[in-house]
Amino acid sequence: MRMLIVLVVAFVQTLIVRATFDDVEMKLAYYDARFKQLEKERHVEKEIIQMLKLQGTQFEKQRNEDKETIKLLKLQISQLKKEQHEDKEQFKILKLQTTKLEQFQRQAVVGKYLQSSFVKSPHTRVPGFAPSAFTACVQGFDTNFGNHQTIIFEKVITNVGNAYNPNNGEFTAPISGVYAFHVSLMVFYQSETYFQIVKDGQLIDDMYVDGHSTNELTTGGEFWVLQLNAGSQVWIRTGRAGDRMHGNCHTMFSGFFLFEV
Repeated sequence: MRMLIVLVVAFVQTLIVRATFDDVEMKLAYYDARFKQLEKERHVEKEIIQMLKLQGTQFEKQRNEDKETIKLLKLQISQLKKEQHEDKEQFKILKLQTTKLEQFQRQAVVGKYLQSSFVKSPHTRVPGFAPSAFTACVQGFDTNFGNHQTIIFEKVITNVGNAYNPNNGEFTAPISGVYAFHVSLMVFYQSETYFQIVKDGQLIDDMYVDGHSTNELTTGGEFWVLQLNAGSQVWIRTGRAGDRMHGNCHTMFSGFFLFEV
């Protein structure tokens, strides 16, 4: 009986040990599978991290390239603005040169016509008298003129016979005869100027140059042929107060003797 009990106890212990061993094996298998799963997930995460690092590197490279592109575009825009400004200034200069050239061409045509008229004219000149001719311009940038203020063309370019006085802006006819006068006026952009030509204090004609509708300097010109007595005086004056005028020799006054009467 005792032996039977011992065998039963031993058998039960064997069953318990085997059950415990089986349980341990199951747990080991579970943890092994779990470890492999975690290892697989870690490998996947490592690949994801590497991919993100690569994408981050590519993004940083692209960002740096974009910065360089933006710098280049800003530089190109700045250069284009500079060229646009230079083109605008060049256009202004060309426009001024064209205006002057047109004036000189008109004067040349008139001079050629008058020269041919001299050849055909039956009028004679006073012996020993040299025909008078002058051209003068305004150098300064005069503003806020008074009403009927004489314009002083102070820079003398030509003054044959010294009939033009640069101190008071007046031309005095040395002898009786017919004289030609030309005036060109330049005004600032978005402004206007109203001047007059005067003979012996009497208004002969008005001059009006309108630059309101443009952002460029505007030039206007007039040409007159006047019969003067010896000692008669001709000058240019303002037609009202407050007008502005562009100097720098873009505003000019010219005159010359044609023939005696």
